[in-house]
Amino acid sequence: MTHDSLSEVAIYRAPITALTVATRPPFVLLGDLINSVTLLRLDSLFNGNTEIVTVARDYAPLWMTSVAMIDESWYIGAEDSGNLAGWKRDDDPTADKSRLVMVNEMRFGELINRIRLGMVNNSEIPGVEMKALFATVDGTIGIVSMLSEERFAVLEQLEHKMEEQDMSLGGLEHSRYFPPNIPIRRQLVNSRWRAFTNERKKSRTSKGFIDGDFVEGFLDLDPERRAKCCEGIKGGFEEVQRLVEELSRLH
Repeated sequence: MTHDSLSEVAIYRAPITALTVATRPPFVLLGDLINSVTLLRLDSLFNGNTEIVTVARDYAPLWMTSVAMIDESWYIGAEDSGNLAGWKRDDDPTADKSRLVMVNEMRFGELINRIRLGMVNNSEIPGVEMKALFATVDGTIGIVSMLSEERFAVLEQLEHKMEEQDMSLGGLEHSRYFPPNIPIRRQLVNSRWRAFTNERKKSRTSKGFIDGDFVEGFLDLDPERRAKCCEGIKGGFEEVQRLVEELSRLH
């Protein structure tokens, strides 16, 4: 075998159809047509052969369009209804290790067809680490960053405070959203704009994600409303203002 040739070493049959894969040797993350994501591992056997084994999977019915392995324990993916999701293996020693737990979920609103590890600029903000970029079929490019617990808590509080101030984009309320294709009497009136929404699942809120576009709108508020949004947040107005300004410069 030469360097410019490929040789089959192992075979794995996808649950339905493998649409997208991401690798982090020896692991492979597979995004399926219907059966969400499966974490695989490439094992070398004593006889010199290679085997692909299933490590864990998500049992929710999701049509994946792109997946990425952020690190050895955190995986993200996009599905066909314009949602982003993140999974981790449960750290509880008594938990089922064959199951991936969805720890992050958010409605982005556009079909994301590529997620790639990388960054636009190096983040020098303590507690903020850029991890991946994504692109949609509409031409939007987005950034996925990892936040420390402290940074996440501050931005989550700010997000809720801005919702209370009735700050919206284009007249769309961030804290209230009417999911499409659902009769009015069944709609989740109090669903947030970024709540995970598809034909099978209608969440009331997003989970584990901060809406960066919305939070950056803090800088467009007048000083009085900005100060009101910062009430009760650790660090106060100056710290929140500095953090949002720094985040806005990442792109």
